[in-house]
Amino acid sequence: MERDDLKWLAELDPETDLNEHYRDVVAVIGLEATLKLAAAFPSIPVYLANPHYILKQVKVRYVLKHGKKLTPRRLALDTGFSERMIYKLLEEKEEDGGWKQESLI
Repeated sequence: MERDDLKWLAELDPETDLNEHYRDVVAVIGLEATLKLAAAFPSIPVYLANPHYILKQVKVRYVLKHGKKLTPRRLALDTGFSERMIYKLLEEKEEDGGWKQESLI
């Protein structure tokens, strides 16, 4: 972001020049990324869901893909799901005509 027309930006002090919401974002992703985000969505509130909900479907797909090769414990550790959730997903896969429980052992 080092353009001649933005030299004044060096004077910006996030602690005093930005509101609390911007300071929180700056603390996580840095000033330059925060300004890019604000420029990309001017005057538009941006709500960011918990990454758990965003990534849940990818984790489920991982469990179903690797359910025959990895133990439920390993799958739980890899995904952050409980072992109970892993067993539930694997049972649902079996009920849907996927692989049988014997092939998991």
